[in-house]
Amino acid sequence: MGDFIGSMDLQFTAIGLQFTEDHREQGRLTAAVGANHTHALPGMHLEAGVFKQQLTPAAQNDLVQTQHVFGSFLYSLTGRYYTLPVFSLAAGMPVINEKKILLVVLVLLAGMAYRDWSLRKIEYPPGVLVSELPKQIDLGNVPSVAMDGYKLTTRAEFEIRARVLSRKNYRWGTESDLSPVDLALGWGVMSDQAVIDRMEISQGSRWYYTRYELPAPVSEQEIIQNSGNMHMVPAHRGIRKKLKGVRVGDIVRLRGKLVDVDHPSGWHWKTSLRRDDTGGGSCEIVYLEEIEIEAR
Repeated sequence: MGDFIGSMDLQFTAIGLQFTEDHREQGRLTAAVGANHTHALPGMHLEAGVFKQQLTPAAQNDLVQTQHVFGSFLYSLTGRYYTLPVFSLAAGMPVINEKKILLVVLVLLAGMAYRDWSLRKIEYPPGVLVSELPKQIDLGNVPSVAMDGYKLTTRAEFEIRARVLSRKNYRWGTESDLSPVDLALGWGVMSDQAVIDRMEISQGSRWYYTRYELPAPVSEQEIIQNSGNMHMVPAHRGIRKKLKGVRVGDIVRLRGKLVDVDHPSGWHWKTSLRRDDTGGGSCEIVYLEEIEIEAR
């Protein structure tokens, strides 16, 4: 996918140079383009012992799945499971309780507002916040380990202190169960608030994008060498939970390993081992063993 997006970018170079530059990274792919460029509601407790007996097995399964989706979505917002009856029975048929539906909607809106507030971005005065470079020790032949049906092959020890430029959660795709979040990280000039304020930074489809007006705040090469999109593979549930609390602007210290990933289906992911490469495959895949979020 990375190569495909890159080839599309190049077709628009002549248009983009007049107005803005748009950088796309699955790691560090850059090209100029034109300017135009859950789990949640409270789980539904069904007062429907009789009603459920009248449902076909397929319908009962749909009902259970719906209840799970709503309950899990609210859990992702609040960290707690809720049950709230929104159905009752009348003449053997389910009847929606409008007041409780309204309550569900209000709880949902409040949860979304709290999530947005708790994950609001952090800003600093101008200046480089992270001067040190990522640390990497390449390893030789290391036995592969199994994790959730995948095979992980360690390529290097890895440690990084960086500013979070963007974060993106993923719930769909072959690898989303293994790597639920990507962090776009910056160090050196890409940790400077004065530089970041001149950019629009976003992520999508496992890519990292920077967009800015010309003249560029820093050179393209400096952007490439001082930032990267990294796929996080939490080593355990505790790390996964800590990742949920990471906010844009946070200064984080990550320790773990760079790994290649293989699946019995034939699908595979290969990590980058450099900070200056571009294009598809230039992301780091980080098996994350430790994470520290510095004081805000």
